[in-house]
Amino acid sequence: MSNPTPRPTPQRKPRRRLAPSEKYEIFVQVLTGQATQKEAADRAGVDRSTVVHICRTAKQGALDALAASVPG
Repeated sequence: MSNPTPRPTPQRKPRRRLAPSEKYEIFVQVLTGQATQKEAADRAGVDRSTVVHICRTAKQGALDALAASVPG
């Protein structure tokens, strides 16, 4: 039997921590159509799934704030 050569494991990029203002800017860019999710992720140096999570969290936060506000 031949011994297959082991494959090198892919290196992960170090985790990038975004400031709240950076997250907000990403959300606004995607919301207003200034950038796609992929473009915003590339600019910020994060994965697209991070942008998706930022947008979901921002939307939920906005809905919660509006629900708690005074009617009218």
